[in-house]
Amino acid sequence: MKYLLMLITTLLFGSVQALSLPEALSQAAQRPAVINSRLELSDARSALERTQADPLALRFENLQAEQRLVLAEASLDQARYQAFNEIAEAYTQVLSAKAQLELADMAKSLSEQALEIARIRFEKGSATDLDVEDAQNNLADAEKNLAAASEGLQLARSNLAGLIGQEFEEIEPLDAKLLIELPPLADILPGLAQYPELLKAQQGLELASLGLELLDPSYAPQAQIDSAKLQVSQTQEFSREARRGLQLQTKSLYNQAQTAAKTWLIRQDALRNANARLEIERQRLASGLIAEISYRQAELNNKQAELEALEAQHAYLLALLKLQAGSMTALEGLDGF
Repeated sequence: MKYLLMLITTLLFGSVQALSLPEALSQAAQRPAVINSRLELSDARSALERTQADPLALRFENLQAEQRLVLAEASLDQARYQAFNEIAEAYTQVLSAKAQLELADMAKSLSEQALEIARIRFEKGSATDLDVEDAQNNLADAEKNLAAASEGLQLARSNLAGLIGQEFEEIEPLDAKLLIELPPLADILPGLAQYPELLKAQQGLELASLGLELLDPSYAPQAQIDSAKLQVSQTQEFSREARRGLQLQTKSLYNQAQTAAKTWLIRQDALRNANARLEIERQRLASGLIAEISYRQAELNNKQAELEALEAQHAYLLALLKLQAGSMTALEGLDGF
């Protein structure tokens, strides 16, 4: 029934428009973590308004309410960035699975032809029964790979549909505009100030400092003041350690993105070389210098190079999105959908 309705819709309104990655990412707002963060932000904003309107609210209470709002805003951004990464990973898995299925289908077709040739050679006495058996085994492996690739595509499609909350017929390749140039590390590190865990550490320091400021020897014993000073010192150290840890994490993510970018360039060069080799083989086939099966093998090799370049492209995009989520630095073109 679902496919009948889809067919009727297609006949009435034209072909079904393919899903694009930006369209898929726009569904990030419906992910549970994002919804919960948005609710927390709304509640934090209302709580701050109530506190500010209360003439009896103390400095400590006002600061806590302000901090809650700042933390809620940062947590919402983090949830969105993480949702972008999850959806993009699922999206690229579908694209990769489609390419893997095409490669597996091509390999099966080539194995079928190889088996036919092995049988012909056996009949003519230029091959043994072991050669035929090897070709049969290769075909059986190719059929298993094709079945696995088909199942993998269905699983990838189901995973993406579950994440975005909607079914889709086809998806578009990645838009080149999304594959932005990696910005300098110096432009990334300042964003760590908005990382929720670091914000919590900094807010703890602010609260501890205010707590110390509110104490006075006229009404607070020295032991309490000393304890407050110690707490400030400890929260300062904790904040420094949190920042140091996040800087190391961000630098690691940045290095991964650099490596992914270099790998993508290498795979693009390899694909260009594979295309050039395929053109040479096409000319040789047209000139009668090679058999058709040799040319089809060259096509298979070229398809493998296409798959490797595609997966390298996906790895670079995902590295960028992970860097954005891990550094809380909005990357232009990848920060809003």
